Amino acid sequence: MMKAPGACGGFHLETTSLVDGPNAIMSIDLPPTSRLQAVFADEDPGILRGVAWVKRFVERWLADDRLRAAYLAQPDEVAGEHRVPRELAGYLHANIPLLASGNLVLRAYGRYLKRRMEHRAEMRRECAPALAPFRAWRERQMSRCQDQLPDQYNEAILHLPVAFELSKGCSVGCWFCGLSAARLESVFSASPSNRKLWRETLEVVREVAGPAAGQGIAFWATDPLDNPDYEIFCQDFHQILGRFPATTTALGPKDLDRAERLLRLSWANGCDFNRFSVLSLAQMDALTAHFSPESLLYVDLIAQTRSSLTPKAQAGKAMEKGENAPALVSSEPSTIACVSGFLINMPNRSVRLVSPCAAGPRWPMGYRVHASSSFINAKELRDEIARMMADVMKTAPPRDRPVRLRRDFKNPDRLADFSLSELAVSRLNQGCVTGTELALELESEGVPMAQTFHSLNGLFDQGFLDDEPEPEGHEMHA
Repeated sequence: MMKAPGACGGFHLETTSLVDGPNAIMSIDLPPTSRLQAVFADEDPGILRGVAWVKRFVERWLADDRLRAAYLAQPDEVAGEHRVPRELAGYLHANIPLLASGNLVLRAYGRYLKRRMEHRAEMRRECAPALAPFRAWRERQMSRCQDQLPDQYNEAILHLPVAFELSKGCSVGCWFCGLSAARLESVFSASPSNRKLWRETLEVVREVAGPAAGQGIAFWATDPLDNPDYEIFCQDFHQILGRFPATTTALGPKDLDRAERLLRLSWANGCDFNRFSVLSLAQMDALTAHFSPESLLYVDLIAQTRSSLTPKAQAGKAMEKGENAPALVSSEPSTIACVSGFLINMPNRSVRLVSPCAAGPRWPMGYRVHASSSFINAKELRDEIARMMADVMKTAPPRDRPVRLRRDFKNPDRLADFSLSELAVSRLNQGCVTGTELALELESEGVPMAQTFHSLNGLFDQGFLDDEPEPEGHEMHA
């Protein structure tokens, strides 16, 4: 069993190699503490241990309908069995605020959750790309999503600048996959030539996104542990982009020793958090038998069981199931997409520019594809990304093409700051005139052209103007 971390959540790792052979991962010794773990460095170790037990219980409670029923019937007895404060029932059953609790452990758990939310907000800010056109385009996608998606989904989306796929397809086959992952076909091995391409690819992304590239992830419609060389690629990622990528995997319970080695490696390189997607109570049993509560304090167990209280996003395969879904699905279209940037598949040598959206017939997997291409080497990737940015990431609305408000824009009060006449709003809803034509028409009504272009620029910057691309054929029928 993995030993519990100290008060700051860190581990002392012996100096050993995790992978043998020419691609061996470098030995690890005296790992640093991540930013998230450092926040709790001064917390009393006993209190922090109690927080870890509360976290474990809440994750099980969310996943297990039998535990919820038992806890409702006999809260004190169940609390004693699971080593959690009896007052926790007030939070789970009556939504009593944790920070107002008289119990020290529950107040600390409230601080833990609050800090996790603050940390997510920090990460979202750190995902802003270095290049101004990329940064402004991402901000427009974020503004659009604020209008289109439910709050709980918006709060979860980081709008990462990049995601990589190190395999083609996924072996897990979740019925609810929001990205409709295909069956696993191949993986990108860490051969010398592939390793060279991978490192050069990371360098291209660093040029485009700057330090924000380090917030990227190395999975998408894949499970990272399908690739036996995943840890090697993560080491390269850390060396070139400055961060060790966070991992979300459903394969942890199938190889607990590998999962433990990966967690240790990630913490040794300062990774803030990881996640295990838990598909069954048997998998949760395996994880909690192998790992102590303290060792998973910075690892989320995402309840994807059939009795989970966490609804599946209505996107991809879950949306296809409709009323036949075997578990709770969100009542409104949603998404699990988290990237407003580049999606790079290494086995296919493909690159796409994507952004989240509410899933529907037009974009069934909950993300738009603004541009796509392929590449053979890093130079081609650099050129294709530059072309995509020039074509898509405009700094102002085009004056020679029709402009219109987004089709889903339903709150005219939000246009008040732009001093638009009824005629201007009508034309923008119709989408039948270019920016220049609109400016000329409004000039005849006494509105200076400069004022019209200023208003259009403001609408563009706020993400109010329609920039939805036409779906690719495979996106419509995935």
